[in-house]
Amino acid sequence: MFLLAAEEMNFTKAARRAFVTQQCLSEHIQKLEKQLGTKLFQRGGRLQLTDTGKALVSTLHQIQHLEENLQQRIQEIEAGEIGEIRLGISTTRARLLLPRFLERYHAAYPQVHISITLGDTVHHLQLLKTQKLDLVLGLDAPPDPFLEELLIGREKLMVVGTRSFFSRYSRKNKDLSSWKTGDTLALEEFTPFPLIGNREHSTLL
Repeated sequence: MFLLAAEEMNFTKAARRAFVTQQCLSEHIQKLEKQLGTKLFQRGGRLQLTDTGKALVSTLHQIQHLEENLQQRIQEIEAGEIGEIRLGISTTRARLLLPRFLERYHAAYPQVHISITLGDTVHHLQLLKTQKLDLVLGLDAPPDPFLEELLIGREKLMVVGTRSFFSRYSRKNKDLSSWKTGDTLALEEFTPFPLIGNREHSTLL
């Protein structure tokens, strides 16, 4: 009501815009003046704002602007258009997947910051459970009742070796000279051969 009165410089017109009586509007402004301990209008003759009234108008406009910005920011946050996403991903997958993804994502959501933590899936899951990460892109994550898992793709596991290596472990002892580079073989055709892996951290079985 004070802002309406300051815009109109007329209590009758301001009361009409506020859908109240002039007396009601006058009482509200008098109550505001008493609360602030100052006069907001010079009422003798033509209605005018005092210096404190002008200061209050300026402050209230700033508050309105802040409220509008806050409302817009809330809508953007709720819509996922602003904020931060903390992502855990392995170094290899980050190098292969993130450059193209980040370019497209930032084009669609320029106000969302993505922070990336590189490492193995097991470590990332611990960070996820302690709320230090929001999302993990990992491999063979063990079931966990506190986490939601979404399959986004499947990867092929390939064993690459020399012809002599595979000949040594072939179950059928067949001639492998006909093999060409790039041939795909079934592991069932071979006896178990030694592999080296990080058993402590790797989720690969």
